[in-house]
Amino acid sequence: MKSGISTIFRRITALCITALMLAKLTSCGPQEVKKNHKRPSGRLSTGNVVQNGDYTLFWDDDAGCIVMNDTKTGIRLSDILYSEYLSGNIGANTGSSIMVSVIDTTTLSIDTLRSYAEIEENGRIYSEKIDGGIRVTYSFNSYSIAVPVDYILREDSLLISIDGSAVIEGGDRYKLVSVSVAPYLCHTKNGSEDSYLFVPSGSGALMYTYEDADGTRKYSGEVYGDDASRRVAQDYTDGEAIRLPVFGSKYGDSAVLGIIEQGAGAALIEAQAGYARVGYSNVYPTFYLRGYDVFRFGSYATGNNITTRVSDDITQNTVSVAYYPLTGSEADYNGMARRYRRYLTENGNLGNQETDSSPYSATILGGTQVSSSTLGFPTKKLRALTTFKQAADMITEMKKDNGAAPAVRLSAFSDEGLSFGEISGGRSFDSVYGTKKDYRALINTAESIFTDFELIRYTKSGNGFSYRTSAAKTAIHYLATQYEHSPLRLFDETKEYRILSRRLLDKALEAALKKAESYGTAGMAFSSLGEYAYSDYCSNEYSVKYGMEEQVSGLLKNAGENNKTAVAGGNAYAACAADTVFDVPIGNGDYNVLDAEIPFYQMVFHSYRPLYSTAINYADNAKRAVMLAASGGMGLGFTVAYDYLSDSTVLSTEKLYAAKYSDNRTLITQLLKDDGYAELYTSVADAEIVCYELLDSAVSKTVFANGTAVYANHSDKTVQSPAGILEGYGFAVDKGEII
Repeated sequence: MKSGISTIFRRITALCITALMLAKLTSCGPQEVKKNHKRPSGRLSTGNVVQNGDYTLFWDDDAGCIVMNDTKTGIRLSDILYSEYLSGNIGANTGSSIMVSVIDTTTLSIDTLRSYAEIEENGRIYSEKIDGGIRVTYSFNSYSIAVPVDYILREDSLLISIDGSAVIEGGDRYKLVSVSVAPYLCHTKNGSEDSYLFVPSGSGALMYTYEDADGTRKYSGEVYGDDASRRVAQDYTDGEAIRLPVFGSKYGDSAVLGIIEQGAGAALIEAQAGYARVGYSNVYPTFYLRGYDVFRFGSYATGNNITTRVSDDITQNTVSVAYYPLTGSEADYNGMARRYRRYLTENGNLGNQETDSSPYSATILGGTQVSSSTLGFPTKKLRALTTFKQAADMITEMKKDNGAAPAVRLSAFSDEGLSFGEISGGRSFDSVYGTKKDYRALINTAESIFTDFELIRYTKSGNGFSYRTSAAKTAIHYLATQYEHSPLRLFDETKEYRILSRRLLDKALEAALKKAESYGTAGMAFSSLGEYAYSDYCSNEYSVKYGMEEQVSGLLKNAGENNKTAVAGGNAYAACAADTVFDVPIGNGDYNVLDAEIPFYQMVFHSYRPLYSTAINYADNAKRAVMLAASGGMGLGFTVAYDYLSDSTVLSTEKLYAAKYSDNRTLITQLLKDDGYAELYTSVADAEIVCYELLDSAVSKTVFANGTAVYANHSDKTVQSPAGILEGYGFAVDKGEII
């Protein structure tokens, strides 16, 4: 049992640190910011800089902005709100090509600066032609900081990029923290019919542009979820993470899709809708060029005295975002999804379509820790929720009941059960689950079966990894530690776990592969690799969060040489690299500022990867969850265990009561057979989603490439649809002609 002394010591230590000590920022590695760059001094004259096909890149020297013109349609994109500039109504927000945040190392205060003020008041903006485009340098002289931004015209897009190593910092007092790129390039006019912002929260969401008299509706989300190495920066929320590095806007007959090509893990996607003061709504990326963390004085509950700290060095290299203008029938979120899917296909990430899949999945829970007593001292003991034989029996029953075996993920079969324990689950399965022979019999019961290996989270030393020395480090050199969330408090400090150093992920995979080979594992699931992206600032080297894409892709490729692979959650890079994705989000997280949820994620990956929803039997409203899954043509996900240990000694029992297989067997069959979900899935599994349409406030229509249409009722009231009457949260299938 963990002593409380260390916790008390940490709190006392935190309270004793002074502001002067905080001002000394932590060095994260060998990469030094270049401060001897020659400052630019010239400016281009107004005119076209480059032409590529139907597009030209125009530089307006008076406005200090770039304009991408479509000579065919007359549509133009600009890094400022150019129409307002031409009408003389430009302001500090709408006229700024970039916004930056700068930290004062003496006070630790952060200032937000807009380029418009520097341009209008001081003319400190410089431009030069480069290959394929223009480089514009925004000089914030009061802070001795200059940021060069490259604008490159491509065949069908505008690429905006920043090389972090080229940033000029002329003094020691101020350091650049983040850059917001072209805040008003993706915009819509408030109140316009058929206009919205698209943000990739969870499955995807729309923000409508009606004006709010009380101000603006704001959304901000970190791409690929919160950095797991920043423990105190995270606020507990039930909201969904961003899995895809995309965003967009629609206005009238035109739309814009933004794809973050480099540095997505360093980015936030930010949006504001109904900004009455400006009259426009906008969505844009903000890139953090430095590692950062927060230091909290006081309790987690109160959140008092939060101080931001940043690394000495700029940790991001190139960050970039590509903007694709869309017109005509492509100018909506359907066109955005198709263009992003094409982008993934063209870059060799998505691969071929996958047609071999089950209409449902079963995540089977192995064991849990229970409290016990030895000679009067409290101890923990592993108890099986499901043995190998019981799991095999459950799969056989489900196959008989439903006509097909589920896609299976064997989870929590380590020596710690639901607790994370050692990296890769130790060197062998615990005997409470059965023998190696029992396990091999189990994996032969389903065509698609994956054993889950934990490569990131751990609670104890073992299997060649140390609880302390193998952990990642935060930007301020704390050991990267996370805490399980409790319903009663923000963090439960009695249930902490470490995050493995990024430099050891290859070693962790090697350990998992050896174990899988010795047991004859058919498929391997690496659930956390699909959900977690994080930085690691160790003493001699560091790994920034945005480098997770390449690293995880490499790990999954290595594992996939001799095994089928699966992940959970499905960050874009992991979904592309794995064979199957579990726990795919089916909603947008129910943020108050989001107006409509759309299956954007499913529109991109459907028919290319088997997709299985989050656990239907864990959902607050199972019927609504099934409806949302049907709208995206997904397989239904279930989490089950043979037994539920109902006594009060069970540890980590959250939601276990809902997992008991005998209580869910009838539900699974009811949904798949009686309600026709298996038939629905079979009819659309190998077909792309062509179109998703919100027919009214309640009814949606999803059309697949084979002509099948799914109508869904998003309300709890009975409604009329083109497919007939739909009960609350019901759906109907209409098989049409091939499109």
